[in-house]
Amino acid sequence: MLTLKLIGSFCVILSCACYSQLLNQQFQHQIDHLRLLYQVLYSIKGEITYTHAPLDEIFTHLEFHYTDLIQDWSRSVAAQIEEKTQHDFYTIWEQSITHYFAAYRLKAVHNKLLLEFGFQLDKADCDTKLGSLELVLKRFQEEITHEESTLANKKRLCNYLGIMTGIFLVILLF
Repeated sequence: MLTLKLIGSFCVILSCACYSQLLNQQFQHQIDHLRLLYQVLYSIKGEITYTHAPLDEIFTHLEFHYTDLIQDWSRSVAAQIEEKTQHDFYTIWEQSITHYFAAYRLKAVHNKLLLEFGFQLDKADCDTKLGSLELVLKRFQEEITHEESTLANKKRLCNYLGIMTGIFLVILLF
């Protein structure tokens, strides 16, 4: 009977530790998603800076440089811009961000920055647009840096809590 309790205790602690590792991976994936989004936004800004192409061409060009979700998103935005049946560009941007990037589980601050980027894209004057986009990109980079700096603490805390939760459950079971 004691061996079964020990085996059960070990399994409980192990499962709690594994769950904390799963949470750590989710934290890392969130930062990876933020880096990818920053890269996409920077690509959009670069296309505007150097080609001065219209937005539908920029998003059509984006789909050849990325795969999966980003490709689907850019194809959808380009198609909606070309159709011109939708509302203004910001409405298209907002709907596509909320639809396609919901799987990324971004924080409200990051969603707000993405929406602000789309708002700045809708400006008519190219110089004003580029300056505003640069400011949004800097703020986005600051958010990524902040998330990266807190990642180690989050992982450590998550590991401690996972093991402590397992030990607590074992104590309750005995």
